Amino acid sequence: MNVAYKKAAVAVILLAAALGACSRISGLISEAPDTESKTVERTAVQETGAVPEQVSSPRKEFIFIEKNEVESMKLRLAEQDAALLPGFQYLMKEADKALGLTPPSVMDKTGIAPTGDKHDYWSLSPHSWPDPAMPGGMPYKEIPDAVNSQSMSGDYDKAALSKMTEAVNTLALAYYYTGDERYAHQASLFLKTWFLHPETRMNPNLNFGQTFPGRNGGGNIIDAALLIHLPDSLLMLEGSPSWTQQNDEGVREWMRQFSEWMMSSEVGRKGKSAANNHSTWFDVEYITFLLATGQNQAAFHHLQDHSMRLIDLQIDSEGRMPNELNGPKAFHHSLYNLKAFSLLAAAAEHVGVDLWHYQGSRGQSLNAAYSYMAEYLLGKPWPYTGSRDELKSEVMSGMIAAGSIYDTAAVRSAAELLRDKAGFKLPIYGVRGS
Repeated sequence: MNVAYKKAAVAVILLAAALGACSRISGLISEAPDTESKTVERTAVQETGAVPEQVSSPRKEFIFIEKNEVESMKLRLAEQDAALLPGFQYLMKEADKALGLTPPSVMDKTGIAPTGDKHDYWSLSPHSWPDPAMPGGMPYKEIPDAVNSQSMSGDYDKAALSKMTEAVNTLALAYYYTGDERYAHQASLFLKTWFLHPETRMNPNLNFGQTFPGRNGGGNIIDAALLIHLPDSLLMLEGSPSWTQQNDEGVREWMRQFSEWMMSSEVGRKGKSAANNHSTWFDVEYITFLLATGQNQAAFHHLQDHSMRLIDLQIDSEGRMPNELNGPKAFHHSLYNLKAFSLLAAAAEHVGVDLWHYQGSRGQSLNAAYSYMAEYLLGKPWPYTGSRDELKSEVMSGMIAAGSIYDTAAVRSAAELLRDKAGFKLPIYGVRGS
């Protein structure tokens, strides 16, 4: 674990189905940032040829959850710590709701992917709209600043995927804190329905994720971001009679097959080579699934060979992310990309790769990008499209995490501002990087 990362950086996960996201995350930093100045050069990492111990000897461990923090909070909850009780009560309220839900599957959708196989995931791009100038509206066209509510309808799979991941993450955490088998049993039903049962399992691909009907070819890999916290939830279910080793191995095998699909498919290769946040999210997803399946050596080399290059290519010396500035929501997408980078940097720590302090040959770095965006969060007029008015909690977390990493006044002030704006500041879910 990189010593520069402050392990006591704690985040709250607020599940929000209305946002169509796996989680809404806010944070509470309980220690001051590490003030040690540090720069990591890619060439220095590569030339040593050293392979960190955690690469050569992979072990099953939390990826985004800080184990020491949740263990500490579990003890504090047992002692009825008043500071944690409101957040715990919120969590349990959501978990009790999840107990009454029916586990969804890809078989529930009323539509079907172009393959004719309902086991294939199918979703509609949120910016995909019928073209009134074309017969039957086909092919659909993109309207970047408008969200089509049909993308979260029962015709497609994204709403069901979101429901599944929200429920599992909530139930697993409730089981971890309480030991109440009801929560583990319900989480296991959701997981087995989505990943394991032959009648209902999703095929391990996103060939038709975020599609545009009538267009040839598939969509993109962004929807897989909803899956990234599941490996940590699997660990929280360990020890439950409802969640067997065979179950655990089955879901991890699905993740292994999905990681292979990401590198071999046209959709996956397109995501990896994208010039914007799609490639950052590709790396978050890919590294997560590699770590979850013990492929630490592959993760180590991908982070060095590809993820560091993303910082070189996507961030300029002033900290701008030029490829996020061209659309109608440049402010939102810049923070959305930084959220992905913070998750990627947190995951990279597991194999001894420090993306937090990496610096490219022209000064490109995550620190520069966070510092650039911090000025605008603090009130400097934003010169591109979008504004702070459209700031949503699911993109705040990257800056909040950066506040625990960098000894930069603007970043620390922006992180504090966003913690206040997020409002729900109780440390129930110890999440690193998000």
